[in-house]
Parts: sequence; C-alpha cells; structure tokens
Amino acid sequence: MKKNIRKKTRLFRAPMSLIHSLGNSLRVLLGSLRAFPGSLCLLPSLLCAFMSFVFLLSGTAQADWVKGESKNAWWFDFGNGDYFKSSWQWIDGNQDGIAECYCFDENGWMYENTITPDGYTVNGNGAWTVSNIVQTKPSDLIPKNNTNNSVNTVSNTFTETQNNNLAETRSYEENQSNEDFNEKQDEYRADLLRRVNKYRDRQGLNTLEENDYLNEMAQIRAEELSIRMSHARPDGEILMGKYGVNGEIITKGPKTPKDAFLAWKGSEQHNKLMLHGDYLTFGSGYYVDGNGKSYWVVLFSTDMNPY
Repeated sequence: MKKNIRKKTRLFRAPMSLIHSLGNSLRVLLGSLRAFPGSLCLLPSLLCAFMSFVFLLSGTAQADWVKGESKNAWWFDFGNGDYFKSSWQWIDGNQDGIAECYCFDENGWMYENTITPDGYTVNGNGAWTVSNIVQTKPSDLIPKNNTNNSVNTVSNTFTETQNNNLAETRSYEENQSNEDFNEKQDEYRADLLRRVNKYRDRQGLNTLEENDYLNEMAQIRAEELSIRMSHARPDGEILMGKYGVNGEIITKGPKTPKDAFLAWKGSEQHNKLMLHGDYLTFGSGYYVDGNGKSYWVVLFSTDMNPY
C-alpha cells in the first residue's frame, strides 16, 4: 500500500546561510552601482546571473506521487516532468523496500478503486490486489530501467488465483507419485486447452490456436511457480508484454484440468481473460513439484506467431 503520499509542491531550497551571504553580496553590488550610475545598465544581467546561481544551488525535485490539480487523480512524476503512462509499474513510493504494482492510463493518471481496462482489480490506493490482498515484491528486484512509458496497457494482462476449496479435487491422484503426474503432463495440458476453447466457442468467440512456442513458455512458467508463486518470475521479470505474451493466468493446487479450468471460470478476472476477444493463440503449462503440489498456467497472445 502506498504510504506518505502527498500533494507535491516543488520547493527549491539552498542553505540559508549561503542565500544570506549572496544577498549581502548583492546589496553591496547594488550600492556600488548606485555610486556609479553609468553602470546601471549591467543590473538586469547581474540579477539574472544571481537568480540562476541560486536555482542551481537549490537541488532538483525527487520522483514522487503527485495529486492532480485539474483532476482528482494521482500520477507519478520522475522529478523532471516525465511520468509513467499506458503501463503497469512496480513502485516503492515510500522507500520501505516493498513495491506495489500500479496501472496508469494513456494520460499518466493512476487507476484506483476500480477494475482496470485489462480486467484487474486495484484498491483505493491504486495498488493491484488479488482477493483483496495487495500484491507486492521486494523493491531490489525491480529493474533499474523501470521507466517504460510505451508499454501497451492491453499487453499487461495478468491475474492469478489460488483454489483454496480443494475438497472436491482430492482424489486418488494425491497419493500418486510425481512421476505419475509427469506421465500425464501432455495429456493434462491438452485437456486444459480443449476446455478453454470449448468455453470460448459456447460464448460465440473464436477458438484459439495452440502454439508450440507458448506451450514451451507456459511449461517454463509452471515450473517457475514452484519456486515463486507470482506473476513476477524468480528473477523479478514480468512476462506480460514480452516474448509475444499478452495474458497469463495461473493457479496452484487443482489436481485435474477440469478443476483448474473451474477455478479460473469462477473468478471474474480469470473468466474475463479466458473470454478476451483479441486473443488468437495460447499455450499451457502443468507441473507437479516434489511435494505433490500442482501448478497450472495458460499464456495468451494476440499474435498468430508469437516469439
């Protein structure tokens, strides 16, 4: 959650002793000019030089949240007049070492207390939430060049769910070995994609074409989820908007493709992604770790040949 957010006023401060000293010097200079009236033509230039010097000594504004004056909304100023726009961004605004994820529109205004255009929930502070839980990441995992203003908002589609009601999914498969799950890996992945396509077809939408590249990427992501259950990869990278991936849904726990599909269908955000009309291709990933925990991923793309 953002903390210590305030309306920023640009204050340019220089050490007061230095300003007083410069002021005294200016008074002496003006006295000299009065003593020699012919030198008064130099006064405008001297005053400009003096004010420029004070400005340079005052320091520069810092990156911070700014409240709009013409609109009751927030934007994030880098301190030089530039700002985030048309993108999702991880920001540690209060420098507590924990960053939250915020969505900005094409004009740089932060979405708050709403569902973003790509279907995700942000709270009253603008932070991305899943099941009312603010999603965070350590700020030291944020790429140093996290200032991309050209990211297409549509390409930043991501959501996740954890199916906590697994009573109906607990079957004999829980007692099978990890090897048994892996033997069914391809079968389960294909079954999951069939269910998504069948669901889209019933809603009058185009069916998606399975893509080998997205299958490979999704399988990598499924295995990464066993290390870090997050849309941020173990190295902190966000997949969406890169490698031709425009959407990702993930879940942990379901034991069958049907249960994974139902978990997503039962979530408004996941359901919206599965029924996104711009998607053309998809791929899936399924992985079971050494403790028998299963991880599921579906990646979507608006490109027929993502790469």
